[in-house]
Amino acid sequence: MATALAAMLGRLRELARERRAAQLARIRREVTQDLELRLIGRELAPSVMTLLRSGIGPLMATRMIKSGRDSAAFRAADGLLDRLLSSFDRMGPPDEAERASRETLKDELASSLVEIGMNEPRLDPLLEGLDASWNELDGPLPDSLLAPLSELELPDPS
Repeated sequence: MATALAAMLGRLRELARERRAAQLARIRREVTQDLELRLIGRELAPSVMTLLRSGIGPLMATRMIKSGRDSAAFRAADGLLDRLLSSFDRMGPPDEAERASRETLKDELASSLVEIGMNEPRLDPLLEGLDASWNELDGPLPDSLLAPLSELELPDPS
């Protein structure tokens, strides 16, 4: 009887492990699909893609596991993603408000990632890559965007 009970408990533990693995796989798929949909039509630097895969994605997945998709914690992570992507929607030098917004975003990203267990050796390169991507974005506008209107080819209005 004791061996049958031990076997049954072992089987229950195995089923719980399988259920947990299936749940984790489903959540990974959901977060990956969410990220892929949000990235349609965007060209982001490799360092930003690494931040999304190794930082934002795990943050969203962890919060979905712990609190659910409809939780304030998950919505906050989703909001960080929105703000991060929006920070790459402009070109040219940022104004003071944009610089302050970036620093706030970077601080919130860092504290959120530390909260889910990311340590400095993993976090620092992600944030350095983010800074480098912003610095690249902040460079001068390409000449093609600064061309005088007289040089632009406009369609004939007739």
